[in-house]
Amino acid sequence: MTSSRHALVSPSPSPSPGTPFEFPRIQKRLPLRAHPKHAQIEEECHRWARPHLVDHFGDEQLAERHVAQRMAYWACVCYPHMLDDRCFILPNIVIPAGICDDSFSGPGAHRDPERTEDLRRRWLGVLDDEPVAPDFPAGRMLYDALAPAWPQMPQTLADRYRAAFRDVVASSVVEADDRVHDGILPFDAYLELRLTDLFGRWATCQTEYALGCDLTAELATDATLAKARDLAVNHLTLVNDLFSVPAGSRLPSSPEECEAGEAMNSLGLLMRTESLTLQQAADRLAELIAWTEDAFCRACADIVHRDGPVHPDVPRYLNELGHLISGNRHYRTLVARSRGDAVGEGRGKASGTVTLGRLGTVHTPRTHLGAGAARHPDGTDHG
Repeated sequence: MTSSRHALVSPSPSPSPGTPFEFPRIQKRLPLRAHPKHAQIEEECHRWARPHLVDHFGDEQLAERHVAQRMAYWACVCYPHMLDDRCFILPNIVIPAGICDDSFSGPGAHRDPERTEDLRRRWLGVLDDEPVAPDFPAGRMLYDALAPAWPQMPQTLADRYRAAFRDVVASSVVEADDRVHDGILPFDAYLELRLTDLFGRWATCQTEYALGCDLTAELATDATLAKARDLAVNHLTLVNDLFSVPAGSRLPSSPEECEAGEAMNSLGLLMRTESLTLQQAADRLAELIAWTEDAFCRACADIVHRDGPVHPDVPRYLNELGHLISGNRHYRTLVARSRGDAVGEGRGKASGTVTLGRLGTVHTPRTHLGAGAARHPDGTDHG
């Protein structure tokens, strides 16, 4: 059975663990900036998150491993101009949002349609403000994180925000099915799908929330503005895919998806659709990332320099989307989610030889990194 949204093509064999390749250097144009209170925000968000995470994982080691991913830091570099009244709310939302994504590949859910459907119903219930069952601590965490945000959003933005989150949940259900049947999307269809999957559009709704603006009408009527937003989402997808590759032998979107048998990754798709080697596909993906960033910058320039009035929030929005691009790229050079180990280890390299490995997931305690595990090149451009 295949997804009803796109026809799938069959995958071909992928490189095995232990395969080395040169991680390409990514050209960058957009500057990195971190929220000036990022250290305080991280500390407070982690203090808030820890008891929720222990309840969810039932294990302090796994909870600390999730804290070590520093999702609050991702929020601080992707939304550096968050308003003061939401700079502790928005990062708190990011943490359970990641758990929502992980839950569909976790123990008791992967390859179990009944459990997947139950998770779908539970997460959607949280978004609909339904009471959260005591045996769903991750849902309670998301509910508590979102509660102070809803009154701060105009209704039109809140509606789009909920819809974007619902799309992520729905796509997780579909991918759980596609994963079982081992299907691979054509590359253009993959990028189209990822506009709503993997929190891309949700992340851009967060941009509006962070700045206290609502561009619902402008995004619906201004094709160039909508294009700029979608280019930012494409950049997130391509960067996340490239930086996650060393963690898994089947070229997945994350180590946990590697363990689950997930093959949805743009590098793997390039290998299949363009008959490229691993190295050629990695280099090609780096080129696509640079092209996407350039295209985003051109779209922004077209908007702010065109004749006629421009909504005063549009330049702020585009500037913050640029930080979403640069912040996510920077974070992915540090992140445990991509590398399977703690953020900040082995910093100082932006490219170099890496080896495909097979690491643990967020659902299992991490063991040591052995000879065949991924050691990811790391960035140095802190804000």
